[in-house]
Amino acid sequence: EIPECQIHFLECSKPSENPILKFLKLPFLALKYKKLCRNLGIDTEFVFLNRPNYIALMARMFGNKTRLVINECTTPSVMYAKNNFNSLANKFLISLLYPKADLILPNSKGNLEDLVQNFSINPKKCEILYNAIDLENIEQKALEDVALKDKFILSVGRLDKGKNHALLIRA
Repeated sequence: EIPECQIHFLECSKPSENPILKFLKLPFLALKYKKLCRNLGIDTEFVFLNRPNYIALMARMFGNKTRLVINECTTPSVMYAKNNFNSLANKFLISLLYPKADLILPNSKGNLEDLVQNFSINPKKCEILYNAIDLENIEQKALEDVALKDKFILSVGRLDKGKNHALLIRA
């Protein structure tokens, strides 16, 4: 349950919104966000998801003076591998904006390597923040017998290109 807190919306866009319009709105949302941070006296930001990352990083370019920590939970070069506007815009924004963060928290070594190798992100600005897991429970279950006779590959996560299941299968 979320405790009583004030929620602020920069906009109420729809997932089906035109990608070009979403791209063009970023600087305006960043200015709005900068003003909101100033009015609320924000000194540290923890930002999750690509579009909010872009907005917070643009706000920094426009003079927002907070400490800025962003998170990356995808493999961007895989997620944005297509040759379309959405992919090209996202790759451009990651290359341009992510270096402006104080700290980048990829959630895996593979995502960190992708940012460094494909987007020229300084590895000194990154620390891996793995997804939260119940290690005690996993270790306990690892001691249990499994009734499977054949070898198998187990992957936990949504089935999309960003999770890079092809790499797991090739390995």
